[in-house]
Amino acid sequence: METLKLSCLCGSITRSIDIPKSSLPIPITFCHCGSCRHVTGLFCVSNIFLPSTSDHTYISGEPRAYKTSAEVTRFFCGQCGTHCYLKHIPSGLVGVASGVVDKIEDVAEFKAHAYLTDTRDGGLSDWLPLKRWEGWPHQSKEIQPGTNVVAPRPADSTQTSEARLRCRCHCGGVQFEITRPNQNSSNLSSPWPDMLVPFHQEGRENATDEKWWLRPGGKYLAGICACRSCRLGSGYDMQPWAFIPKVNILQVDGKPFSFSMGTLKRYESAEGIRREFCGRCGATCFWRSDERPDLIDVSVGLLEADTGARAEEWLDWCTERVSFEEYAQSKSMISNLSKGLKAWGKERA
Repeated sequence: METLKLSCLCGSITRSIDIPKSSLPIPITFCHCGSCRHVTGLFCVSNIFLPSTSDHTYISGEPRAYKTSAEVTRFFCGQCGTHCYLKHIPSGLVGVASGVVDKIEDVAEFKAHAYLTDTRDGGLSDWLPLKRWEGWPHQSKEIQPGTNVVAPRPADSTQTSEARLRCRCHCGGVQFEITRPNQNSSNLSSPWPDMLVPFHQEGRENATDEKWWLRPGGKYLAGICACRSCRLGSGYDMQPWAFIPKVNILQVDGKPFSFSMGTLKRYESAEGIRREFCGRCGATCFWRSDERPDLIDVSVGLLEADTGARAEEWLDWCTERVSFEEYAQSKSMISNLSKGLKAWGKERA
């Protein structure tokens, strides 16, 4: 048997899982459906569906349950927000979030992207080459290599205007809007993010006070983080962040943004580091720090851009580096993602 240890970010939820070695590696499909995106705040989810012969050992903690449909219940830590696992009710299958286990390389293999029509633009599948499917693999049409994922804009679009972008979690307990940059968007300072200047390099303090979060065309910088805290914070291996000044985040009624609004819950993952998530559905929402309190990391899966999951009319994606790539647990997958990002960036330059 192969033993996996499962833990959330704060350590409240822990489990031990024994899997028959004959079942390894377990194939993983990235699900890009709208429910998975909004319930996590990510581009997609990657769950390890356990063989029925696996043994589960309870160690500590009881997660909160949230139903995304009549068929699927998801379980997350009510203290730190980590998505730990889900249950598919009709089949009884349990899918463990790939980012919460203590090892992944020899246990599972990332094989495909599913439900890409929900993304309307392909999401991160253009950066991570795998088989791509409109719906679930082998139950829908395969999207051939080199073919763009293009789906019509939703008829029930909630985007209020070109000047504001609506954002929400799955349950709707957290809703807000992002505005275009204005004169106040540059009235703050911040060190360089790791994706632009690696954390261990000199010059990170941004002595020239570059406003790196503001990009041409009225856009904001966005990128992918693979650090341990972000992996365990969401439960999955890749965390997409958009860097938005707090002055450009509003409540849906136009009032100034507040971290106490709606169903937001806060977890301090390190001294001076705060992470907000929805206390009802578990969606990752924000990251912020005392080092730059007026510049907020917003989880991109919450955005409801009409053009698609990448929200390219609002975001300029960093393609030169996956933040904290060297600390990734799924090293081969993150390495392939990094290569794909760079290639995508060069093609569009």
